[in-house]
Amino acid sequence: MVDDLLRRTPPDYEAVIRDYLGGQWNNNAPSKPLPHFERMAHADVLNAIAAAYHGKNCREGYGRLPGETGHVPWSMFFLRTTQGGQLDGTGYLVRYGNGPEGPLTGRFAICRHEFAPTGTREQSMRGWKPGYCRHCGLDMSIDSGD
Repeated sequence: MVDDLLRRTPPDYEAVIRDYLGGQWNNNAPSKPLPHFERMAHADVLNAIAAAYHGKNCREGYGRLPGETGHVPWSMFFLRTTQGGQLDGTGYLVRYGNGPEGPLTGRFAICRHEFAPTGTREQSMRGWKPGYCRHCGLDMSIDSGD
């Protein structure tokens, strides 16, 4: 199992996310529906953004939800990263609300990551927890600095 994960090439989420942004990020093509989208209270999304984003990894785009057709309003995507700094394919969406529904906020995940440890128990006790996503192969290693 571990060898399979180490041989797998994880997706380049910087490139993959463009399909979901649409517009200028994807040669003005329409955006694909966001997978695993969950609506969240506006205050919860704003709290998450305030806690972690500080102006980095933000993108403009069009946050299409599953089942939506036609034009969708522009959105801001706040993209999450691993401890190593690469995009992990998850994030928060804030959609402009000019209609009766108003703004829309929530989170999405291109892959629902599941951590698969690859290190030894001794490494884990020292704060180093190497591992990969069981589904996409993304390096999810954590160093807690212990």
